Amino acid sequence: MINGQCLCGAVTFKVDMPDDHMGETRYCYCSNCRRANGTAFSANVPVPVENYTLLTGTDAITEFESSPGTQRAFCSKCGSPVYGKKVDDPGHIRIRLGTLDQDAKATPVAHAWTSEKPAWHNIDGYLKRFKESADGTGGTPK
Repeated sequence: MINGQCLCGAVTFKVDMPDDHMGETRYCYCSNCRRANGTAFSANVPVPVENYTLLTGTDAITEFESSPGTQRAFCSKCGSPVYGKKVDDPGHIRIRLGTLDQDAKATPVAHAWTSEKPAWHNIDGYLKRFKESADGTGGTPK
């Protein structure tokens, strides 16, 4: 069990996943993720919806359709990104790893949307790089 929250603590949740594995993390460099997180990329991990429980803050969450079929949830009090969800994958939500209270044992698997990576950020390492999506929806390795 891993707990998480937004910056102000109005939104709290738990993720019921094995402590030794949270899932496959993707670093996304798309312009929407960069703007939503205020950094070069977001670190997202897909979690089955049945493993996610919102504990507090239902009234504080605001969802925004950032692109067709993609919803981003934010805390309306502090602006923290909380999760994302896609219409074409209703069985999962994408948790923002930075919202977790403890270190998650997530497994990074890919850099996605590297075609939109800012010039001021360098990607190092061995992970696959995709010019677009790394989830099988049209991305191709770079």
